[in-house]
Amino acid sequence: MTGTEAYILTPVLGLAVLRVLALLLLPLAPLAAGLPLAGLAAIDLSRTGPGKARGAWWRGVFALRPADRVAVLLGILAAPLLLAGAPWLDMLDPPEIFRAGGAWDLDFAGFAAQRLLPLLSAPLDLAAALQAGQIGPDIVRGSILFAAAALPLIFGPALAWRNRRGLSRSGRNFVLVLWGSYATLYSVAVVAWTANQLNFWCFLVLFAASLLLRD
Repeated sequence: MTGTEAYILTPVLGLAVLRVLALLLLPLAPLAAGLPLAGLAAIDLSRTGPGKARGAWWRGVFALRPADRVAVLLGILAAPLLLAGAPWLDMLDPPEIFRAGGAWDLDFAGFAAQRLLPLLSAPLDLAAALQAGQIGPDIVRGSILFAAAALPLIFGPALAWRNRRGLSRSGRNFVLVLWGSYATLYSVAVVAWTANQLNFWCFLVLFAASLLLRD
């Protein structure tokens, strides 16, 4: 083995493998980031005293009630509707995702500024597009169906019970719907960006592995 090959097969290969593994785990970050919110939302403020709040939060992270699961599912189902108003919807074609110098060929700072931050206004962008008539009929029907399912889930407990328990459950459902939708949106963006980044690093790992097999 030459000195050049030894250099390639040690630090460069190790860094490439670590970066590939980090990028593969990165799409899980939006889901993991929502776990503290899910735990906080699972606390029933009308029944939990200050001394029991920490235990209720910890149980809420990993044990969602059936209504909580419905709220998360509604949020996930809302993500395609929000994508319709996303500024980079046309950038999700596979050739564009993997193209060198394309829309997803960004460093992390550029990815965060140009792809992640604009998603914060996705609900407002969708509402503006609906009002301007710039959305197709399928998205309009989907938005109506989502509103018909989500509004009773979010406002129903507060209007039905008219007490702190109702407000707590309405707030929890609202948080979980947001978590489901934004986690899905950010996961789509991260997967697209990660696929572009892995396009080069997978080649580097395969090249280094071919040198190992040749020797």
